[in-house]
Amino acid sequence: SVEEAIDELGAVPEPTPATLDAGEWPRAISGSPETLNNLLEQLSDRVGVDEVMIQHVVGDHADALRSHELLADGVGLTPR
Repeated sequence: SVEEAIDELGAVPEPTPATLDAGEWPRAISGSPETLNNLLEQLSDRVGVDEVMIQHVVGDHADALRSHELLADGVGLTPR
């Protein structure tokens, strides 16, 4: 549950800042779909890649799918 996750983490995690400092490599990123799009573009530009793989850390399958839908919308992808 959400409550159990917060208990385990010790607090509600802060979203990742919208921009990353030079040399900053976050282990995980979080935030709105627009923020994630911005962060993924920054990281992709740094390493010169044109695709990324996403791994969610959401326990509930329906919530994980919703998370991926939000991210897809944030980066401008449309369902096939």
